[in-house]
Amino acid sequence: MWRAASAPRAFFGALEPQPPRIPRAALAAALGFAALALALGLGFLRATASDAYAPVLLFALLFGGVGFGYAWGFSSLFVQRPGELDVRAWEVSGWSWSVGLFAALSLLVPLLVFPLPALAVLLAGTLLWHLGVLRVGLSVFLGRPAWRVVVLYALFVYGFPLLILTALLVAFSYVF
Repeated sequence: MWRAASAPRAFFGALEPQPPRIPRAALAAALGFAALALALGLGFLRATASDAYAPVLLFALLFGGVGFGYAWGFSSLFVQRPGELDVRAWEVSGWSWSVGLFAALSLLVPLLVFPLPALAVLLAGTLLWHLGVLRVGLSVFLGRPAWRVVVLYALFVYGFPLLILTALLVAFSYVF
């Protein structure tokens, strides 16, 4: 997982001649999402000075599972079409989400000391790092730069949930 996150060109270049290993990529994405969800939950606990560990752990499990299903499934399908990849899209997408584990581990101490800024850095850093790894993985398998696919990917995979969240926040602001 570390090689995929830290040296993606060499990692994906070594994967290219081999047959796709989808379960390993799924495990990498699941571990990345689980660590990210737990770090977000810990940061929330520290930021609110709360001791409600059970609901936060439940949220982390739900967010990790649902987030993993959405991000890996939807993003893989999305990369498959505009990226013109076959089943290899599932592998590239899975390994690119492994950055969540290392982002969460690297910001563990700042989350305890400065929870709000660390949460912002954790989210933004993970998403940008993920896009960088995805771009490199796609360019290795496509044999050409993949900026267009990555920009469309970011708009649909990140923008769609943000649009839904914004609509829900606006709707709930009128109700409450």
